[in-house]
Amino acid sequence: NFSNTFSGAVVTPSVTLSSSVTANNTTTFAGGTGVLGLVSIGAGNTLTLNGAITYTNVAKLIGTSTSNLIIGGTGTIGASSLFTTGGGALNNFTMNRSGQTILPAVPLTVSGTFSLTNGVVSVAGNTLTLNGPIAFGTGTLTATGPLAIGGSGTITGSLTGTTSPLALSALTMNRSGTNLSLGSNVTISGATGLALTAGN
Repeated sequence: NFSNTFSGAVVTPSVTLSSSVTANNTTTFAGGTGVLGLVSIGAGNTLTLNGAITYTNVAKLIGTSTSNLIIGGTGTIGASSLFTTGGGALNNFTMNRSGQTILPAVPLTVSGTFSLTNGVVSVAGNTLTLNGPIAFGTGTLTATGPLAIGGSGTITGSLTGTTSPLALSALTMNRSGTNLSLGSNVTISGATGLALTAGN
């Protein structure tokens, strides 16, 4: 098991974190095929990655609806998917690394706070579902799939695409008493289109 605060490289075999972990140097997701190399954050835990992130195999991260992920600090992030298939669930998710892009590469549901403070979250054609408070900073979103905003909580800042227009296949807004501000042009090209159920 990892200690609560880990200041060093993390080379990951198949493991479920038993407590929250902070990695301040390079984190390498390694291992073989299948379940080997999968890292589960674990219920109620927070994984904080403040250094470079590298990948040496397809097996990656598994989140849960009660686990938290923070991408902060500095260092390059490899151009590979962060989550394994079916692992795209988080409570709170913070992206705060200037000049870097994180690729969930699977449908991602964030039940708690979604903070896009700095850097880029690229979900490609996958669905991004945000059901808790949303804090847009200077970070941007790259997406060609659906964006669904439901649940409850405040929305601060403006949704901004990495390039303009932000090309979504669908946009669902279903959050009473809140407004979604746009920081760039948005196009919606899918058959579902814009579904404005509650909120603005």
